[in-house]
Amino acid sequence: YSDQVVAFASHWIKEFFLGYYLTGKPQKLRIKYSSHGKPYLVDYPNYDFNISHSGEYLLLAISKNGQVGVDIEIIKQDEDLSQLSPIVFSSSEQQLIHNNLHFTQLWTKKEALLKLRGNGFFDDNYLTTQLNLSDMQLYDNCWIYQWQYANYCLACAIQTDYNN
Repeated sequence: YSDQVVAFASHWIKEFFLGYYLTGKPQKLRIKYSSHGKPYLVDYPNYDFNISHSGEYLLLAISKNGQVGVDIEIIKQDEDLSQLSPIVFSSSEQQLIHNNLHFTQLWTKKEALLKLRGNGFFDDNYLTTQLNLSDMQLYDNCWIYQWQYANYCLACAIQTDYNN
């Protein structure tokens, strides 16, 4: 699928599927964006959602109990991603990266966490994270789940008050 088709589907899901999920009928909801671009539902302040797309897949998460962030990325086997590591990962995270799969696993976890926080790469906090390669990690009052589907890595970060 072309990026335009996937972007259109992403927009449609944001605009109408969320309305169906929250009201029982497909309707357009009022969505606004924070100063750093995180979308939020104007009329449903207790709900949070996040959406990501890569290649031919979309990933959507909806939460009633806290902030949520998601990311999906194709695992790029044939590209040299090593030059990006010092730019986007902390030193402890860089030590975990031995191939493009590890890079993509950490990238999706970090992107989901940053999207949950709503600040993205707008400040330097992303260089201080201590993420790992496990499928499930409790970090900074967030559960971060990571999994693979076909040649994609997916991650979902969910805010929690549970820190044990």
